[in-house]
Amino acid sequence: MIKYFLNIFLLCILISQGHAQDNIFWEGTPPDLEDIYDFSTIDFLRSLGEESTDGITLNTLGFEAYKQNDLLLAAKLWRCSILKNDNYHWSHYNYACVLALFAESLGINPAKEEYSYQLVPVGRDYDLIYSYTEKIFYHLKKAITLNPSIFNKMQEDSDLNIIRDMDEYKFMLFYPENDIVKILNSIEKWHGSDTGVWPDGGYAYIKENEITITVVYVDDHIAGQTEISSFDKTGTFSIDGNKIIVYIDSPEREILEGEISVGVDEFGFFVYVSLFIDGRYYSNHDPNIGGA
Repeated sequence: MIKYFLNIFLLCILISQGHAQDNIFWEGTPPDLEDIYDFSTIDFLRSLGEESTDGITLNTLGFEAYKQNDLLLAAKLWRCSILKNDNYHWSHYNYACVLALFAESLGINPAKEEYSYQLVPVGRDYDLIYSYTEKIFYHLKKAITLNPSIFNKMQEDSDLNIIRDMDEYKFMLFYPENDIVKILNSIEKWHGSDTGVWPDGGYAYIKENEITITVVYVDDHIAGQTEISSFDKTGTFSIDGNKIIVYIDSPEREILEGEISVGVDEFGFFVYVSLFIDGRYYSNHDPNIGGA
């Protein structure tokens, strides 16, 4: 009976205050995802004497472990909670947050372009950061669709700092309206499709409804030598449905027409946006950088 009331009390704390604490962090090598995602939940719960415990109570037990900075135990309890009750929003949210803490301990910014052309990040840590972020976004979005109030909480939760600079997170901030003009302005740098030109296919920069298209090309006018050159086209743009019209002011006036394509996940969030302007595709993802 005492344990029952304790769980109810902690659950009320979780619902009213959430779980984030400034002194919670993971130290050391983070676990492989299969150790906290595909492990034997039955054996794990049996070892704790909790095999018959319901999902909401398991979430509360995970919160207790989290407060003690036992993140591995918390992660496993929250994973079990989800498997017992897939519709409980706090379990998904808490699980996303603990994965984010594991990811943060890797010391890798998943949004940062750290490598140049064709030097794709490899190794366990990079594989792990991409796997973690995929699961973080899945469970975070699931939590928001189950309880929209989590949308505001996630923006203040320091546990999720590792994903703040990622485009997918920025896209989330415009849910559910998914205002395409605001989304275009939120991603400053757009990568041109790889046309075989080193270092890449050029860029487009969008900010405050102004656009700069950096055209990259090979200059072979010197025999035996290849020189990479570029120039900028600057102007403004307007949107009409999936059509984009670019009004170039410099270096000379011209009008470029194109289209916008978007990718939407199962929850209704944008996951990528691409622009087709003047015969070239521009995407928020760098084709030369590995990962999501």
